[in-house]
Amino acid sequence: MQAVEEWPFPTLSRVVTSPVFADDGSLQTTRGHHAKSGLLYLPPDGLKVPAVPDHPTKGDVKRAVDMFVDVLFGEFPFVTDADRGHALALALQPFARALIRGTTPLFGVESPKQGTGKTILVQSALAAAIGDVGGMAEPHGDEEMEKRITTAMAAAQPVFFVDNVDRLVKYPSLASALTKTTWQGRILGKSQGVSVPVTCAWVITANNPQYSDDLSRRVVPIRLDAEQEQPHTRSGFKLSLPSHALDNRADFIWAACVLVRAWLVRGQPAPADDVPHLGSFGPWRRVMGGIVGVLGMPDFLGNLSRLDDSNPETEAFQLLARRIVQHFGLGTAFTSGDVKHLAEHPDIYSYIDPSGGRGPANGFPSRLGQFLTRRVNQIVNGWRLERVSTRGSAGGKRYRFVKKAKGSR
Repeated sequence: MQAVEEWPFPTLSRVVTSPVFADDGSLQTTRGHHAKSGLLYLPPDGLKVPAVPDHPTKGDVKRAVDMFVDVLFGEFPFVTDADRGHALALALQPFARALIRGTTPLFGVESPKQGTGKTILVQSALAAAIGDVGGMAEPHGDEEMEKRITTAMAAAQPVFFVDNVDRLVKYPSLASALTKTTWQGRILGKSQGVSVPVTCAWVITANNPQYSDDLSRRVVPIRLDAEQEQPHTRSGFKLSLPSHALDNRADFIWAACVLVRAWLVRGQPAPADDVPHLGSFGPWRRVMGGIVGVLGMPDFLGNLSRLDDSNPETEAFQLLARRIVQHFGLGTAFTSGDVKHLAEHPDIYSYIDPSGGRGPANGFPSRLGQFLTRRVNQIVNGWRLERVSTRGSAGGKRYRFVKKAKGSR
């Protein structure tokens, strides 16, 4: 009798409810298992997607773009063209996920105030690929975030969607998950561990969020602004969303597949050279930037500087560096204890100290030292933070700011 572990079960990499492209560019439109990719396509009863042309015409592409950009997204108050293009990328990514041989970033959907349509935008954008999308409440702390990620990955959820996140978004486990193609964790309430592929879309919504350094480099922003005091009171919308997207899911699936296939049949062109790079998300940039570029959507990734302007960790470091240099001057060594009083500023300790902004607590010099150590050799305000040799000295780690060498990168 053959041992159980030797049974030749077929590979199962992903379960989907809409047609998606395999890594070889083929599109599975028939119910069942796709041997090459390991995809299992289980469409809901009654879903009948119109035939997707092998070579979409310009008319096909225009109709598909219009369905998303003009119809589905037409009444959302996007701030820039980049925000609109990123919303389209969010809608298309699940269909093209297997073509992206690497990790994918976090879509951060934001607005100045609640009631602007962030959740509805996410639900509408993902309706074609996923169907009805529900968001989870913000976790209480990073430990809970890690457990939720593990649960979601073990269940092969197609989207990890956290709705209404607080203004400061600081979750090391989420930042870590965004860099992994395989997630390892322990299932909540069990001693059992899991090791599963990461194929989901990552999404959060928030009002004027600020991201930690680790997360800000992994976010693709989508900003909405109704420019109204009470945006939730707006009326006169032509569509009821996300109901329209769900009711017409088959047509939007057709449109999404047309847009991805249009990029494939044109030879999978890379995005334009002026499209900014996004750290370790090069494969994602190439595929999604290439698709959006073929469709003529301008300024892809053109709003990333917005994240730098609102990063609390960067702002805290800039302010602390100014206070230290003003007090000690350039080139003078100091310890975290020496500059503790300079860090006792609300805009600095409220980020460094996890006491909730109530003031420096016990152990603050140690946390301040960790904050500085993580930034050794970084340049801020034109100065470089260096570690100073501690041989033969006491008093802990020592640092100094020096002027950045002219012409250095």
